[in-house]
Amino acid sequence: MFDDQSLDWPEETTRTIEASETWYAAPGNLCLDFHGDPRTAELIVFSDGNHHMALREALQGFQQAHPQLQGIFYMTTPPGVVMTMLKKGGIYLGNLRISAKPNLLIGPDNFIETVGKTHAFADHANFMQSRGCALIVRHGNPKKITGIQDLKRGDIRIACSNPVTETASYTVYRNTLLQLLGNHPDETIYTREDTRMVYSRNIHHREIPGLLAKQQADVALVYYHLALRYARIFPDQIDYIPLADETLDTFPGHDITKYTIARLDMDDLSSQLYTYLCSQHVRDIYKHHGLLGHTG
Repeated sequence: MFDDQSLDWPEETTRTIEASETWYAAPGNLCLDFHGDPRTAELIVFSDGNHHMALREALQGFQQAHPQLQGIFYMTTPPGVVMTMLKKGGIYLGNLRISAKPNLLIGPDNFIETVGKTHAFADHANFMQSRGCALIVRHGNPKKITGIQDLKRGDIRIACSNPVTETASYTVYRNTLLQLLGNHPDETIYTREDTRMVYSRNIHHREIPGLLAKQQADVALVYYHLALRYARIFPDQIDYIPLADETLDTFPGHDITKYTIARLDMDDLSSQLYTYLCSQHVRDIYKHHGLLGHTG
């Protein structure tokens, strides 16, 4: 099931567009993960999206420290969109094409390693990492969900990132669920065979809270830092339920995602941004948003 209330309009461009070149912009997505003006920006950053709230604050700080900058254009999409941009030089949002080449890339370690096989990096370094996962529910918790064992209940609908379009996050969530449940006899849980599942379409960090808010799902397992973000910005709509002691750096039994930052050119301005993003100040920003510095 997809969170899609709109008609599926065909493309209306003057040339044929390959499916891999398009980005679906459902009501829950809009263009929220494309930030700024790529034509006038002096710095361009392509990043995965799950830590978008921390990246925004970090880039905002750099912009304020460099008021002469025309602007920073940055994307916070799943890695597949980033790969399309790198290969094709652009992406279609409906019938609008966005073209841009990045100065910096941020993404999961294995993704950046893959990109490095075809693109030369001027530099790269360990960046940040997740701490684990948490549950989110509608404000007031109408289904009285208290922990991971409740995800076995037959009366709840579980929202999750799509296993096809966001395989990486889906795998993190399913692995964490199975590890926390222990030896669960039903291997269909959290799969297409599980009829309680409600999947996002393309970008779960925008779509999942919408599925809960519109009462199309009752609970979701998401990165802890996403759960923290939703509870902070939607306090009257979303609550979160920790699945570990929140004072711990990383949560036992949870899959952890680690991110790498890479610089693609020798430009002095991008070098300054790279150095800034690798600083302790930015690590402190990320810690406030529920992530940690990459421990290697």
